[in-house]
Amino acid sequence: MQRSRSAAERGDAESVRFLLFAACIVFWGLRVWPTSGDQVQIFANFDVVGYWLPLLREAARQWRAGIVPLWNPYQALGTPLMATQQVAALYPLNALYLILPLGSAWLFTSLLHHLIATFAMYAWCRRLSLRPMAAATGGVAYGFSSILIGKVIYLPDELICLAWLPALFACCETVIASPSPRAVATMAIVWALHVLGGDADTIVRSAWLLATYALVRLGTDPDGAAITRVRVVLALAIAAVLTAGLTAAQWLPTLELAELSVRAPGSLAPAQQAAFTAPLWEMLVERVRGVPTLSSASSLILVLGISGFCLWSRRSVAWFFALAAVLIGLLSIGPATPLFVWLQNIPTLSWFRVPGRWLNLLPLCLAVLAAAGSESLLWSPAPRRSGRAGFLLVLALLLSAKVATLVHLGLWRLWVLALFFDAVPLALLLLLKRRSRQMTTRRPLVVANLLAIFFVVATPVLLYQPDTLPAHRVDELYRPFADVFDRLRAAGPSRVLSLLPIGDGRAWAKIGTYFEVPVLNDFEPLSSRDFEELGRLINGADGSDAYDVFTGALIPPRQHLDPRLLDLLAVRFVIASPEQPSQVSQWLSGSTPWKVRFRSSNAVVYENPQALSRAFFVAAAQARVVTQHCADELLSATFEVGRDLLVAERNPVGSEPVALGEIESLEIGPQRVRAQLRAAGAGYLVLSDAFYPGWRATVDGTVAPIVRADCFLRAVAVDAGRHTVVFEYAPQSFRLASLLSGMTFLAVIIGYASAQRRV
Repeated sequence: MQRSRSAAERGDAESVRFLLFAACIVFWGLRVWPTSGDQVQIFANFDVVGYWLPLLREAARQWRAGIVPLWNPYQALGTPLMATQQVAALYPLNALYLILPLGSAWLFTSLLHHLIATFAMYAWCRRLSLRPMAAATGGVAYGFSSILIGKVIYLPDELICLAWLPALFACCETVIASPSPRAVATMAIVWALHVLGGDADTIVRSAWLLATYALVRLGTDPDGAAITRVRVVLALAIAAVLTAGLTAAQWLPTLELAELSVRAPGSLAPAQQAAFTAPLWEMLVERVRGVPTLSSASSLILVLGISGFCLWSRRSVAWFFALAAVLIGLLSIGPATPLFVWLQNIPTLSWFRVPGRWLNLLPLCLAVLAAAGSESLLWSPAPRRSGRAGFLLVLALLLSAKVATLVHLGLWRLWVLALFFDAVPLALLLLLKRRSRQMTTRRPLVVANLLAIFFVVATPVLLYQPDTLPAHRVDELYRPFADVFDRLRAAGPSRVLSLLPIGDGRAWAKIGTYFEVPVLNDFEPLSSRDFEELGRLINGADGSDAYDVFTGALIPPRQHLDPRLLDLLAVRFVIASPEQPSQVSQWLSGSTPWKVRFRSSNAVVYENPQALSRAFFVAAAQARVVTQHCADELLSATFEVGRDLLVAERNPVGSEPVALGEIESLEIGPQRVRAQLRAAGAGYLVLSDAFYPGWRATVDGTVAPIVRADCFLRAVAVDAGRHTVVFEYAPQSFRLASLLSGMTFLAVIIGYASAQRRV
């Protein structure tokens, strides 16, 4: 009897896996292809098009050129690229961006990670000894939850991390059951993929959830001996160390960038701080409005989750995920609850700025409980009658609360659709349960149950349709500006200040990245303190609303931009919308003779003929050492841009104040700049790029120290004569981290091989 039941269960599992894959493809098609049309619409959140995709494209472009993507020369005064963790430059599955068009790669990686999320949750539920159909419920509830669906068009790096999260828990369960070297190595690899996905707050918060889960599992295992618990804890610690080693090449440069950032990773922008001081009820209403999980997702998943908490035989696991779901909901509200403030004192939990992103972990908790509830109510041979009654009672209460909330918020369309999507799958599942004993084969039951499950999950898939851009038509957003940027690129290596709004945006520097045009603006979440100060100087003394610390965007001020600083930074062009000529003339007022260079139907380019070259020479006698109040000296009326120089330390000593130098050639690459110059006397070759650790310089092949010049730039001292100066970005942090990652990877491979031989 036991053998026949196992065979039937294996048959069910095979059917479930096949149908799960087919249904994921079908529903993904329903989600993506109806968005195509004649008119391209911008995303509800600009981050994907204005920030994430252009940087990913730049990383892929450098990889194809045989260059490790360490530096982005097209943003601000240059900024680290590998250290921008959201780019996930080392994530293996992003290799699709090397071989496919940008939009197609984005489409297929999104589908791939939904499949990973679905099957990883299915595998974890099976590790928890749940039946195939119950595991399928959990897999679908997680992989197609509205939070994960929303990540495709909002924050794809979070989707990558969340896709690997249930696989990480499944590996943890395997290590707890059998802490073998192979299990530890597998967990380290899966954990490394999760970390390389790129979203720091999901990584850290998931690590805390995983660690707490492991402690609960070990502490509540009645059969676990003390020596076994020690072995498991040691195995999990080794997995964590191996993960840190495997991913060191990513996180070590990121920490270096964070240390030089304008804000700590967890600091809130002023607007966010004001929003999070709202009363508790207002925050709850805002969560219901803003999170599709509460407004469009089927109540059946929530009710199954509650049933799993009440009926699951694994009481410790049920209690853990139920309490975790409640805590996650409270933490997402932010400082409106004392709990949030208390947890901010725990190391690493104060790093991140958006409390609402705690909700990223909510689908994991709900999915595993929903799988357990499906097992207890629908697939258990003899479910308790009290469990059924409780299920119906909770469902009625939840539906009433849901309808009342949606009516109160005026969301009538969602109210009607939510009732429909709640009632149909519930009726179908109850009918299947009643007829299951009369069926001679289980295959129709498996198919029908999967249809019911996917009907449940279809709610967010079909309803959650914000304004979106078809993934396979990303280039259409940029195509109207392609001609303008072609002409800017042909004009040479001068820098552009973009005042061009895209969609609901302001001035998006990443258009410069997309077209390989150096743009002064910055849209980097961890903008350097140097760039913050520079932004305030360019926008005038009152920088309160001139520089957005949250986005790093350089925003036009009420008065005008400082023309001398634009000259110094080689800003030869300003690109703006044709609808803002009066504003542009106000922003660019001053002694600089800005002229219209060319225009198109959607952009006007203004030229500044007085802008300095990206590289220029200053005589040593005109340099003076400034160690404090450099910005004041830079803004002084006596400081002459291009003739005088402020240096942090004096290198050459020259006596000829009129010594001249000529830049004969200048080659600027992703992380290498080569200049040839002829100098009549001692002086400095100044490059109008960011002074940042990791750059090294050679003069005629000999290593030369890089000097901070004019507060923000980098320069190197030269003697009279003809010289070849080369700047290269080769940060020691990445070299050491790469060595550590390579050694760790070798250790993991050796561990796998030795474990295989023992088997």
